[in-house]
Amino acid sequence: MMRPVPIGQLRHLVSIEQRTEGRAADGEVIASTWVEQSAPWANIVPVGGGEGEEADKAQATINYSMQLRYDSAIVPEQRVTHGSDTFAIVTVEHSNDRRWTFLGCTQEFAVGS
Repeated sequence: MMRPVPIGQLRHLVSIEQRTEGRAADGEVIASTWVEQSAPWANIVPVGGGEGEEADKAQATINYSMQLRYDSAIVPEQRVTHGSDTFAIVTVEHSNDRRWTFLGCTQEFAVGS
């Protein structure tokens, strides 16, 4: 868990999004979209990264720590967006005093062509 920063350092307006699925009359999934659940202010800090291969394509991953005001509704199945950037939520932790929520997130990029 990252060390809490002063509230004035929550400078990035982010969106917490949940995947929703559209279904046909027979129950078949026909569309999947992301819907905003909340829009908190956050502190975003890059904490590392790496490279690897997935399906024979080079991938770069950047890991981030994010701090926002306490929100018990955030779960790893959601994602965070900030501008055009999208982050997968990997971990969710809360401070004992219920003032803060800390997210461990990743952002992946294709490398090369």
